[in-house]
Amino acid sequence: MEPAQLNAILNEIGQAISEASERVRDIQTQEFTGSAADDLVTATVCGDQLDIKVHLLAKRRLDREELGAAIVEAVNAAETARADAMTRTTLERNAENDVGDEFYRRFREAMRDMRRNLPF
Repeated sequence: MEPAQLNAILNEIGQAISEASERVRDIQTQEFTGSAADDLVTATVCGDQLDIKVHLLAKRRLDREELGAAIVEAVNAAETARADAMTRTTLERNAENDVGDEFYRRFREAMRDMRRNLPF
């Protein structure tokens, strides 16, 4: 692999890291919602704030244990949505198209070539 190709790969990785950092900052202002009990219980996470809404019907239909479990389920769903958004990077988005496939192919080749050239 040529040095220019390696530099291109490193530049793309650097750009992906920069975009991921921006994405994490953006996610801190986004709202992520999870629900449970047929959408009668919802939890919304935004930054370090958590908002839980329990519909009146949930209070009537669910006993204490079921309501508690529904609240936990809704909060977990909201947190999972936020975690999924944080871990999805530009590299992953690129992997879903031809440009990403070419990048990963070249990256694998570069790593294979580098391992062959190691002195040990």
